[in-house]
Order: sequence, then structure tokens, then C-alpha cells
Amino acid sequence: MIVNQANLHGLTVGYSTAYNKSFDTMQPNYQKVATVVPSTTGEQDYKWLGQIPGMREWIGEREIQSLAAYGYTIENKKFEQTIGVPRDDIEDDKYGVYSVLFSQMGEAAAMHPDELVFGAMMDGFIKACYDGKAFFAENHESGGKTYSNKGDERLSRESYKKARKSIMSIK
Repeated sequence: MIVNQANLHGLTVGYSTAYNKSFDTMQPNYQKVATVVPSTTGEQDYKWLGQIPGMREWIGEREIQSLAAYGYTIENKKFEQTIGVPRDDIEDDKYGVYSVLFSQMGEAAAMHPDELVFGAMMDGFIKACYDGKAFFAENHESGGKTYSNKGDERLSRESYKKARKSIMSIK
């Protein structure tokens, strides 16, 4: 293939199609356990975490609740993956083999949030979250009550049911 602007544009479209097709067919799991918060700045402030008080019956005037002040900011990071297709492979019509590579890049990009979220969960026993305690801790506070989101029972159907019931009871 002659290397010119039109042919390079065609390759770009073809490689982008392979990437996007693979990206769109992947089904990451991070949204099942994490909340996506759009961010348009270099960092996102989550100081509101842990501040939602419990509900009360509305009798009389509204009661404005004071919210606890947490300092929890996460700096946004940029990620990229760039490859170059050698000119010789384009000139020798060997550029087709790179479609598989771009397809794999699409899969990797789609699954990258899973790596970040589930990696953070693994660190949740040691790294501090918004309240200064480890994410999985026995003494978090919410709505004026202390709760635990940490268990140490052997995994079984019964222990799962017990843990789920406990987590679902947290307001």
C-alpha cells in the first residue's frame, strides 16, 4: 500500500472500528459495585460521603440537619495506550494483522475500570476512605449510628445471606 494521507485515514478508520467494536462488546462489572460520578476537573471532592442523615417522620416544621465535614478528594488520573504500526508493514500490505491488536486494545480499555475498582476493593482492608478508616471496617458511622461492613466468616450461602442482610440494613 502506498503511504499517503487517504490510505492512512482508511487505516485509522479500520483500526478504530476494530477497537470500538471490541470495546462495545465487553461487559465490565465495576458498575455493579461502584457509583460513576462524572468529573470535569482535575480532582473530585467527595466530602459529602457519609453525611446523609436518617429519615424521620415529617411532623411540624422541617428540621435542617447539620452535615459532618469529611475531607475526601480523589485526583483524576489519565490513562492511555498508544502503539505505532511500522511503515514497512503498511507498505508491504501487512497492516491487517494489526486489527487484532487494536481489537485487544478495545477490550483492555473497556475492562480497565474493573481493574481499578476491584483493585481498590482489595486495598479496602488497609487504605483509608472518606472517614479516615479502612473502607472495610467495623466502626463506620452513618446517620449517627456505628456499623460494620467487614466480616470474617467463611464464605457460604448462609454467611452471604447474613452479610447481605447486614449491609442492606445500613441507612
